[in-house]
Amino acid sequence: MKLFGVAVLIVVFVNCSSPKDDTGAATDRDGTTVQFKADSVPVSDIDYFNIRSYLTEDPVNQSDLTIVEEDCAILVYPTEEQLDRMEKKYGSEDFYVIADDASYYHGMAIGLLDSLKVKKISAKTSFLRFVGKKNNYTIDLRKEDFPEWNLFLFKKDKEPAVIGTVGLTAEVIQDYFKNER
Repeated sequence: MKLFGVAVLIVVFVNCSSPKDDTGAATDRDGTTVQFKADSVPVSDIDYFNIRSYLTEDPVNQSDLTIVEEDCAILVYPTEEQLDRMEKKYGSEDFYVIADDASYYHGMAIGLLDSLKVKKISAKTSFLRFVGKKNNYTIDLRKEDFPEWNLFLFKKDKEPAVIGTVGLTAEVIQDYFKNER
């Protein structure tokens, strides 16, 4: 049953139907754009494990923005609206399988992060701004057709990383947080 759920979860994340204009930018400490992606690409061509897919250049309401200025993992959970949309889209039975599997893998990720003593933050807003030593990254966590459950890793001297929780290992987390000079 778990294998079926994993397959459904993968299909959910990969099966996207509508094109979406995905623009994004990262900024340096002064707010100057240092990276820009202006191509309109179908959502199905977006790499869900590439931070640039989540970047936004749109103005962000400060009350819907969480600023992350420390090394940590950020856990993203779906909003009530996202859960409602998913249940309508997939039907109750499949929705509960998807939610159960996502919760299981998030729980496993939390256990790994705890064992490695990595600080965890739960995202409460739709946007995150990672404030690094050289660059800032403002990302939209609630883009349509993007994963409702997600995990980001952030270290001030690195680009933030989007990490899949299925099959996550301690080595992946340690590799991201290791000191490289």
